[in-house]
Amino acid sequence: MGTMGAGKTTLAKKLSKKLGIKYYDLDDVVWIKKFTKKRDKEKRIQRLKEIVDKKQWIIEGVHNEWNEYAFKKVQLLIWLDLNSHYVVRQLVRRYILGLIMRNERGGFKTQWDSVKYALRYRNGSKKGDFHKLMVEKYKPKLIHIKTRKQLKKLLEEVF
Repeated sequence: MGTMGAGKTTLAKKLSKKLGIKYYDLDDVVWIKKFTKKRDKEKRIQRLKEIVDKKQWIIEGVHNEWNEYAFKKVQLLIWLDLNSHYVVRQLVRRYILGLIMRNERGGFKTQWDSVKYALRYRNGSKKGDFHKLMVEKYKPKLIHIKTRKQLKKLLEEVF
């Protein structure tokens, strides 16, 4: 888990490939049509339960209250809680690459909203506060990554 641009999808894909465990993007649970039409909350919860009731799974995402069920079942939680300068740089990079490759997610306003969200994630965002609460409540085995150096070390150890 972590904010947008922290590297959740990249890490989930790498772990999935390395461990041979299917990964699920919570955006695909939320959206019927990516970033256009949302599933209602009950259907999201039902889909999430189908995923985390499997023997093995990797999920990644930044979504909120409706995914508490996953926190009850998680065996290892990797929290990418990198500083906002790094995350903003990644979001800008993602936006520019999206323009070049013509697969940008929304437009400039959408990306600007992502940057503002990422800047608030650590201090006072609803999702950041929810993530802290879930860690305190369920006390999962946790790898809490706060620096690029820690992330690099994790990647070297795993891969």
